Amino acid sequence: QPVGDLLNPAYLNDLALTLTQPLLKNFGVDVNRTAIKIAQNDREISGDRLRARVMDVVTQVQTQYWDLVFSLEDLKVAQRSLGLAKELSQLNRTRVRAGVAAPVEVIQAETDVAAREAGVTVAVKQLRDAEDRLKVTLNIPAQGEWGGPILPADPARFDPVSVDLPGGIADALQHRPEYRAAKVDLASRELNLRFTRNQHLPDLSLEWRVGTNGLGGNFGKANEELSSGDFYEARAGLVFSVPLGNRAARAEFLKAQLGRDQAKIFVRSLELNITAEVREAARRIERDAKLVDQTRAARVLAEEQLRIETKRLEAGVSTTFEVLRFQRDLAVAQSAEVRTLTNYNKSLANFDRVRGVVLEKHGM
Repeated sequence: QPVGDLLNPAYLNDLALTLTQPLLKNFGVDVNRTAIKIAQNDREISGDRLRARVMDVVTQVQTQYWDLVFSLEDLKVAQRSLGLAKELSQLNRTRVRAGVAAPVEVIQAETDVAAREAGVTVAVKQLRDAEDRLKVTLNIPAQGEWGGPILPADPARFDPVSVDLPGGIADALQHRPEYRAAKVDLASRELNLRFTRNQHLPDLSLEWRVGTNGLGGNFGKANEELSSGDFYEARAGLVFSVPLGNRAARAEFLKAQLGRDQAKIFVRSLELNITAEVREAARRIERDAKLVDQTRAARVLAEEQLRIETKRLEAGVSTTFEVLRFQRDLAVAQSAEVRTLTNYNKSLANFDRVRGVVLEKHGM
């Protein structure tokens, strides 16, 4: 019989607890924590991207620092070459006054002095450009210290190192931020694949409901009946539902599967590229180490050749043209030695970069 036929007015209060436990779709803690885990992975990927950016900036600073060192040393080479040309010009003037040389030899020497002065001008411009590039990377304010020179604290030194290629590859696969980020992304795609596979299942849930109710002619009486616990209910059942065709879930699952496969291929490709980069960087160090020895030997020989030819000129058995040629050869040899020294140090910095240990190397 309807409540309204027994009491008028009638108040019905109800207090119930309903529990729902999915048995297929959305079953398990891991499925329901997928979004949280993926968000945590995204945060880790963001950290790796920041780390990679910082590593690139540090390596860029190192590279530009050694470019600055080269420009400074190359300017010194140009200045020394100019000094030699001036000394030769003065020597020729003395020889002309002594009647042992023709005036044309003074003209030859003066012509070379002008050319060497132009070389100094170019080297000064190159040095200032290198300073400005480094200032930009270091984010030095445009006012104040911007116009001042940067004086390198460490010269280009040659400290031979033994390259551990297997260890370098192992370091790279452990520390390279982009490789770590790719593996974390693959893990996220695996999580998403498991989640979409679960969403592909029918929705079957077990429901429990327990409660109590109260009926009275007024609100207070209904509350008294509710709190007495004399009128209670309990029920349990299964709820099953599945969309017709379930096409949306199927499409999401196939999309997640494709994304996982692409991530796997990317990780493998990145591993090969990193291995190739480490091997190339190791070969570059070996090449530059050999070039340092070779250019140093060439510079020593050029100095000796110039010394001998200058003595021959003073003895009257050589010409200004030959001495000038040996001076130019010496300048080229000195510049080449400085270039290979700075390249060697840049190669060491690059090897740290491809191994992913730049920040650890500098205590960052």
